[in-house]
Amino acid sequence: MLAENMTEIKPSKTKRFFQFPVTRIFIGLAIVIGSILSVNIPMVLIGRLISDAEKPSPEWLMLMFVLMTIMAVLAYYLYVRWIEKRAWFELSRPGALRELGSGIMVGFGLMTGVILILWLSGYYQVTGINSMTVIFLPLLECLFVGFSEEIAFRGIIFRIMNKSLGSWLAILFSSLIFGFAHAGNPNASLYSSIAITLEAGILLSAAYLYTRRLWMVIGMHFAWNFTLGGIFGVTVSGNESEGFLQAQLQGPDIFTGGAFGPELSIISVFLCLLAGIFFIRKAQERGNLTKPFWRKSPDFKSVGKIMKEKKGEHPFGDTGQLILLGVFLLIWTSDSFFFHFSTFLSEHIPIHIRLIFLLSMVMISLYLFKSGHVAVELEHPAKGVISSGAFRYVRHPLYLASMLSYLGLSVSTMSLLSLFLLPGIFTFYNFIAGYEEKLMVQKYGEDYQQYQNKVGKWFPQSFR
Repeated sequence: MLAENMTEIKPSKTKRFFQFPVTRIFIGLAIVIGSILSVNIPMVLIGRLISDAEKPSPEWLMLMFVLMTIMAVLAYYLYVRWIEKRAWFELSRPGALRELGSGIMVGFGLMTGVILILWLSGYYQVTGINSMTVIFLPLLECLFVGFSEEIAFRGIIFRIMNKSLGSWLAILFSSLIFGFAHAGNPNASLYSSIAITLEAGILLSAAYLYTRRLWMVIGMHFAWNFTLGGIFGVTVSGNESEGFLQAQLQGPDIFTGGAFGPELSIISVFLCLLAGIFFIRKAQERGNLTKPFWRKSPDFKSVGKIMKEKKGEHPFGDTGQLILLGVFLLIWTSDSFFFHFSTFLSEHIPIHIRLIFLLSMVMISLYLFKSGHVAVELEHPAKGVISSGAFRYVRHPLYLASMLSYLGLSVSTMSLLSLFLLPGIFTFYNFIAGYEEKLMVQKYGEDYQQYQNKVGKWFPQSFR
């Protein structure tokens, strides 16, 4: 019986690092963003040297955007194949042109509708026409943004959240993350982040649910930006654009969007939110909405019973950690890089001290993660209490690694709001760890109790 139970427990333990939703989001984003930066940084530096100017030439920038687009797609393909070990259905070729074209039509139609209403209201005026050659740079830039942001936000963040948290919570959290990710744009504000959340975050998430693929949302995102900037020549998400038409937007900010652009216009928010609701309804009709983890079983109590008896984990441990990650990242990034509500102490603590602390936490966390998983895999045949590797020092090295990562990020920017979250995060991990330890005592009896006496729960014995 003990061997049978251990055989059922091990797959969850051995796959936790690479298959746990939070880990997959971190790894996926790191691979995609890192790959893009591996092209962007050297291309910008070389471009400056070639052009002997602060900014590379337009031709060089166009080449850079093409290469970064290719790298983003390739990085996502490698992530899906190597980490998730599956085919990448969401970017497969059958039906790609049809879905991409449909997305372009929707994005173009929505933004043209916004500009048309502004023109009829007298707020948008065309003052001239540029050469067709000016559209090539924004076209390739918008293509890169469409591919890279949709791969990151819908292909990785939303898709993984949707599978675990269900469609409604995934729409909520991913839309907020997407909206506040634009808070660092020029002329951004709290209202612009909320507007992007409501109009773009919900619409693009809903469109992904409708097809369960990325082609349509890539087309929509590309056409959204290119129509506004490349064709109508207006500001896009706070960034000034040079498009085919030379134009001016003048009028109340509630209609024109002010310095941030038409995306902050109440007209854009209203039209795109309606479109988002439409796609949600269509996704519902197709049966594409996913239930949250805790509602997938027809018998709610049976979920906890199965998890308790077979996996040795708290039934909502994975879901809870995913929610914590979303909340923490939203608060930490908003406070640290955009709004600076509680980062005043960063002025008094040198950056090199904070980075050293962050690096220390990252190194310890990586050791705990790697050593913990290696120990699980090596002791799998023994089918007993694991006490090697990181398990020699603490009983829950994987949970401790997550908490140290949160601590390192919070201290690196001295975000007090993020630091205030840490007691709640610790309480959560301590609760699910205690729950799982009760199951371990039931399974292994005195062996696990002796292990508890020898090894600290969160700190090595010598530190207790």
